Amino acid sequence: MKQIVVIMAGGYGERFWPLSRMNKPKQLQCLVSNDQTMLDQTIQRVANNVSNEDIYVITNELLSFQIKESPTLTIPIENVIVEPAKKNTGPCLLFICAVLKRKYQEKGFNEQDITIAVLAADHFISDKTQFQHSFLQCCSLASNGEGIVTIGIVPTRHETGYGYINVGKEFSTNVYRATKFEEKPSLEKALMYLQNGSYLWNSGMFFWRLDYFFNELESVSKELGSFVQNFKTANDEKLVHLYSELSDVSIDYTLMEQARNVFVQKATFGWDDVGSWNSLLRIKDTDIDGNIINGNVITIDTSNSLVLNYTTDENVTVATLGIDNLIVVTTDDALLVCNQDKVQDVKKIISVIKSKNFTTLL
Repeated sequence: MKQIVVIMAGGYGERFWPLSRMNKPKQLQCLVSNDQTMLDQTIQRVANNVSNEDIYVITNELLSFQIKESPTLTIPIENVIVEPAKKNTGPCLLFICAVLKRKYQEKGFNEQDITIAVLAADHFISDKTQFQHSFLQCCSLASNGEGIVTIGIVPTRHETGYGYINVGKEFSTNVYRATKFEEKPSLEKALMYLQNGSYLWNSGMFFWRLDYFFNELESVSKELGSFVQNFKTANDEKLVHLYSELSDVSIDYTLMEQARNVFVQKATFGWDDVGSWNSLLRIKDTDIDGNIINGNVITIDTSNSLVLNYTTDENVTVATLGIDNLIVVTTDDALLVCNQDKVQDVKKIISVIKSKNFTTLL
């Protein structure tokens, strides 16, 4: 059985503005490590289990140049695959699976000989050893070709920004059958899910045998199913043409919510999707006042806040006085100050920047 890893790294991380920009978004930043980008961390997390030759990154054209030129890249540069156009995860995964089918078919592997693990480039994993154990368990289960496997995270708070999975009976040790996928819930529902005990966060990590993926997508997806056979036989030029015809739809909606057999491995490691600035307060060590600081910073009567100075000028100092529960981020050309309660709305700033045509701030 050939094990392949696909790392999705095409987003722009707009909620991490002003540090995250189009040409260097969060997955290419050292957000949770002092010396490793999030993409590098993701690759190294699976490097002990999968050959670098079988690890792929799919991203957009702009970022592909940045990734290929990175001095820390450990996979072959030809394994950095460009998505034909910016679309959602459903089309993206159909495309990369079709590309890999043809590539490995030339090496003598059939669809039933290939298991694919889909990971994201912007996840925080607290325990690499426990993750690797889960990874191997999920790959092994998926290789049987009896269903799609995902990893569910035990909720630690009533989070409304994640999808949830309702799990049923235990299938094997720490693995359950999924009974239903739930969209990002209201606060009331999130509280209910947390108290219920049978709901897990949807981590967005997926494992499938290639033939099972194609067959299931063709059977259950109204948006993508009719394209599967053409994608499987298309050459590069035809793939690009076909891609333009696909609906902009997530893999959760078009496949996972409809799939007939989904197994959920309950994670034994800490996880965060690092979706916005306040994620760092959950995963990084804070000072005695509950702050995270970076760079040349002075804090007085400041608590439960991020104060991050990313300016390259050593003479620039950021000082805070009498603040609580704020996000303060400074770069060479921009300053963000926002309440943590509004951190999910940072993307609104991007919309204003675009409307004013301040392209240098993107």
